[in-house]
Amino acid sequence: MKINLYIVAVAVGVAVTVVAVAAFFLLQGKGAVTESTITSPPALATTLAPDMTLITASSSQPQTVGSSTPIYVGDTLTTSHIGRGLLQMANGTATLLDYDTKLTLEENDSNGTHISSFLGTGAAWARVEKVFSKGEYYKIETQNAVAVVRGTSFGISYKGGITALHVATGTVNLIPADPSTGEPLEDKKVLVSGENKATVDDSGLVSVSPFTAADRKAPWYLYNISEVNVQTSAPAPVPVASQTTPLPASQTAPETEPAPLEAPAPTTPPANAVSAENACASFSESRGYTDSQTGNSLKLISVFPLSVSQSGQNTVTLTGEGFMCATTITIGEKSLSGESDFVVVSNSSVTFSSGLLPIGTFDIVINDSLGNTVTLLQAITITR
Repeated sequence: MKINLYIVAVAVGVAVTVVAVAAFFLLQGKGAVTESTITSPPALATTLAPDMTLITASSSQPQTVGSSTPIYVGDTLTTSHIGRGLLQMANGTATLLDYDTKLTLEENDSNGTHISSFLGTGAAWARVEKVFSKGEYYKIETQNAVAVVRGTSFGISYKGGITALHVATGTVNLIPADPSTGEPLEDKKVLVSGENKATVDDSGLVSVSPFTAADRKAPWYLYNISEVNVQTSAPAPVPVASQTTPLPASQTAPETEPAPLEAPAPTTPPANAVSAENACASFSESRGYTDSQTGNSLKLISVFPLSVSQSGQNTVTLTGEGFMCATTITIGEKSLSGESDFVVVSNSSVTFSSGLLPIGTFDIVINDSLGNTVTLLQAITITR
């Protein structure tokens, strides 16, 4: 009997020991996960134009994305046909999702040195602020190609079985992939440098060519180049309106707690600002217009930033054509006068202060003295 009791006591002791050891390792594992979570900041998603939704790795129920929504590996962002969004990484890299785009974050290490996403459909514009070292990367994959960079600005789209790449600055390593397996076809990879574009089809055929005159008139190109040439520390914005190119629509990211990005705000008109009245007369004459002719010179291509604070008194910049003759800019119920409320920097650039604007999301409407009107729908959001 005593022997049996002894055996039972030993068995209980062993069981308690096993449970204690298991609990220790479970707690250690839990602690490791917690520590990893703390040291690996998530990416942050912000809706720029309604709407963008999120499906997390743990739930298939779509969520509406607002401002600075945490995004983790395995999460998928989707924009509608009128939606645009910004995905910001902790290392300063930003990816803009254009209309009808689906992007999944596949990798985001704690150091911000290995970042990858899968572009299921649509178009995205990436501004890579960090220059990666050997073995580090930022990449966007599509069904039939992989674009890998170490620091650059580029646009990529996947539509109708074709991956299209436009490189503004730096270089992008473009690698065709087998659409059925996703395996990279390393023997067909090409290096695409700035001012060049490339396409990849499902057969792995790569075509590379220089930018054309039409490419240089595209919204994303105009905005990127203007930002490079202007003495400003602000990252290049991405245009608001883009119909056919894999093109940007926004601005780039702060590091961890992004606020609406803002262009530098000059306190006085630029030295090269032109008298609107004289410039319009000169411009109209050069184009052969008279006061009774409307022509089709007025164009509104993009706005930067897309979201701006009213109280911040920040500068909003419009890019387009025919601004020399602009007389009014209407945003919501606010009409800005060319005599006092906005500055015509050049025929392709106009600036004004966000402090003049109402709060909300509005179209931008420009009228000129030649009778032209142009509208950019749901083009700007003004916050308090």
